[in-house]
Amino acid sequence: MGTVSTSSNLYALPSWPAGARTAFGATANCSNAPLTPGGKVTLTQFVSRGFDYDHSCI
Repeated sequence: MGTVSTSSNLYALPSWPAGARTAFGATANCSNAPLTPGGKVTLTQFVSRGFDYDHSCI
């Protein structure tokens, strides 16, 4: 993504990373770095039995 300056519209946006394989993994992903500086991971996603699920980090 490159460098995101504090004046960018992307700065401080919430992140919701996908890719966990379990609910436990999704919970652990809440502590990952956000996609952009100043942001916060607010939601993570995981797949179980062929369905996508969301996990709130808030």
